[in-house]
Amino acid sequence: AGDQWSLEVLGRALTGERERVREACAECFRRITQVGEACETILRSTTVLPALAHVLGRGGPVCRHAVASAVSNLCAAGHKARERVRDTYGMVDALCAVLFSYPSGEGTTLEAALT
Repeated sequence: AGDQWSLEVLGRALTGERERVREACAECFRRITQVGEACETILRSTTVLPALAHVLGRGGPVCRHAVASAVSNLCAAGHKARERVRDTYGMVDALCAVLFSYPSGEGTTLEAALT
């Protein structure tokens, strides 16, 4: 329960007004999603995935890059994880926008996660 609460707080801070706070939170999610148990907790959350989608669609480049990496890590957790990410409102459009913003060949990890 403590991990869930911490992730919810990070998710809310991720959509806040201060860019430096958003960047720090985005980087935290990038690192956290490298741990399998954390991915499971994030995927169960009702607020974290929408916050990640929000930042992918409207965040600055540093935030978007870190969150795209986090989402890629989440998708690597398996088919059900990819379904959960896909079913998050706004996520697919935001991921596509980020993917198309990369110079050719630089979005391959994210591209692989989408398949």
